[in-house]
Amino acid sequence: MQRMLEEVEVVADYREKKVLEYLKDLKVKTRSLPVADFIISGRCAIERKSVRDFAESVKSGRIFKQAEELKQFERPVIVVEGGNFYDVPLHPNAVMGAIASLILDFGIAVINTSDAGETAALIKALAVREKKERREVALRGRKKPKGLKQLQEYFLEGLPHIGPKLAKRVLNHFKSVRNFINASESQMKRIEGLGEKKVRDIRRVIDSEYR
Repeated sequence: MQRMLEEVEVVADYREKKVLEYLKDLKVKTRSLPVADFIISGRCAIERKSVRDFAESVKSGRIFKQAEELKQFERPVIVVEGGNFYDVPLHPNAVMGAIASLILDFGIAVINTSDAGETAALIKALAVREKKERREVALRGRKKPKGLKQLQEYFLEGLPHIGPKLAKRVLNHFKSVRNFINASESQMKRIEGLGEKKVRDIRRVIDSEYR
């Protein structure tokens, strides 16, 4: 099992530090993910939420916007972590109604875990299964945007630390992907949200030889 885990690869959002502590026996690539918190394979991705965050997102309707984005994966999963679905200041009927909609309308599996360790165990189980099926990790979902503007944003979101909002900010400033790629580090750092370390990571991806 340990040998299998060492060969398993997943992509994780760099902000998921609690779960990442339990995934050190996997090959984990961290970056800013525009959709989902963990990408297990080209067809499977996980959105992780605390019980309270899940309740708030149900109340605001945000959960359904995220569900629409997760549909680009064939096997999307929402993990609700900590406590149970009823440990929230929301009527049980509203919680169960939202879960029913996620399952039936969006085709998303909703799983309750007790803590970050149990979430990590689920990630490992899914990743091992996908590895056995020889399904490779994809950094983003299968459905690619069709419009030019969306394709430009999508391209930049593949770089380290760049999510949807920052991609738009970069394009509004530099006007084209080419201008950003050709920019110096000092020019890149003029963008709000791009500090020295982030720019250095981006330039390393752009400038390094593919091996």
